[in-house]
Amino acid sequence: PLNLVEYAWELWSKDAALEVVDQTLKSSCSRIDQLQRCIHVGLLCLENRSTDRPTIEDVLSMLKNETKLLLMPKCPAFVTSNVVYELENGKKKEFSANGLSVSSMDGR
Repeated sequence: PLNLVEYAWELWSKDAALEVVDQTLKSSCSRIDQLQRCIHVGLLCLENRSTDRPTIEDVLSMLKNETKLLLMPKCPAFVTSNVVYELENGKKKEFSANGLSVSSMDGR
């Protein structure tokens, strides 16, 4: 199961980000492009490296100025997909892709 960030990122990657928006909000909004822009800015705020994240002043500017070009977001820091590495002894071990945690499925 995906969390909200992973779900939004997956939809964004498939060019279907508006599917994350509640249908009631979508139907009451006269400008769908504004919803898309909010999602885009939100994903920029979740960048893995803090130096890549916009400041609050930048966020306000991006939301107010519709002509301002936005950078393409990279995979957010909170995506929990795992990566399998092959160790020197030929065994495979699963690690967190973002390096924030390492989980072992072995018993104690």
